[in-house]
Amino acid sequence: MRILGSILLVTACGQERVPPVCADMCLSATVLYGSCIQEWALSFEEVGYTSAQSFRESCETWAWQRDFFEEEAVKEGQLSEMGWLEDTCMEGWVLFDSPDATCDDYFSFDWTRVPGGERAP
Repeated sequence: MRILGSILLVTACGQERVPPVCADMCLSATVLYGSCIQEWALSFEEVGYTSAQSFRESCETWAWQRDFFEEEAVKEGQLSEMGWLEDTCMEGWVLFDSPDATCDDYFSFDWTRVPGGERAP
């Protein structure tokens, strides 16, 4: 039980680190991906999430991780300043929130990118 409490605490603390533009992007990504799932006559459960909320939390965890990666990239000199994550989330938000957004737009976003130009495994 102690481990579960620690995981929940870390997760809760991590969500506070998500910049507002990333939270907005994740909401828009959830809505867009949800419409794709409906178009395919599937559910969030059938694509690996317990719910739309679970998908959104997964997106926010992605942003939380990238925040740590960005801090490390700045410390290691791969980036000269912070801002990569907010720029990346703004790019995603504009893409996902467009009235003309499609499933192809959702899948064109590179979820594997990390600060410094490398790709996450």
